[in-house]
Amino acid sequence: MIPRAGTIPRRRGEGEAYSRGPLAEGKVRMGKWLVPAAVLAASVGGQEPQNPDLKHLPQWGLSVLRPPKPKNEEWEFKETGFRFSCPLSVVHKVDEVGVDFLVREPAPGLTFYDPKESLEALFGVLSNSPHFREVRKRAPVRSSRLPGGGAGNVPAWYLEVDLKDEEGKPFEFRIWCFIGRESRCLYTVVVITGEKMYAKYQKELTYILSSIRIHRLPK
Repeated sequence: MIPRAGTIPRRRGEGEAYSRGPLAEGKVRMGKWLVPAAVLAASVGGQEPQNPDLKHLPQWGLSVLRPPKPKNEEWEFKETGFRFSCPLSVVHKVDEVGVDFLVREPAPGLTFYDPKESLEALFGVLSNSPHFREVRKRAPVRSSRLPGGGAGNVPAWYLEVDLKDEEGKPFEFRIWCFIGRESRCLYTVVVITGEKMYAKYQKELTYILSSIRIHRLPK
């Protein structure tokens, strides 16, 4: 099933709070940029990171970087979501570009989550949402991994969706869904771009995705 928390599409500027649902050391080279994995690792264990470009959510086993200088001031972290109600987003301050992070807590008992099924269910949510129309898959859901080996290069399922918002403005959604090895949470990462915006910001978006790290949940 799709996570109850973090799966409701929302318009930019809406301020719903996120509700909890049952829901190798080194550097990765991305073009001229380096993702400082050591900096991310330093935030493990509940320590508040000193790096303003790093956001760490211990309760969700998730940390991520915004693009490095001089691009960092063009992006901001949000804890109310960009187009979804979710615990974390990395959003461009001017253009319609952002990354939403949806999280579902570890499955109880002996049950487990099916990332592919969850991704198909999310497409159903988008298709039936009053906030979107003309929702179309570019291709069937397929196996993949996050760009740049994000989240420890964990196996994921991937889907690309074209749609329009209530005002008829076109958007592109690129969605990865996976189980975090360290936390056992179900993560859905949604890259949201306005028309012709993906090519413009592909380097920055790839950096953000490659910087994702999953951590053990606090006891």
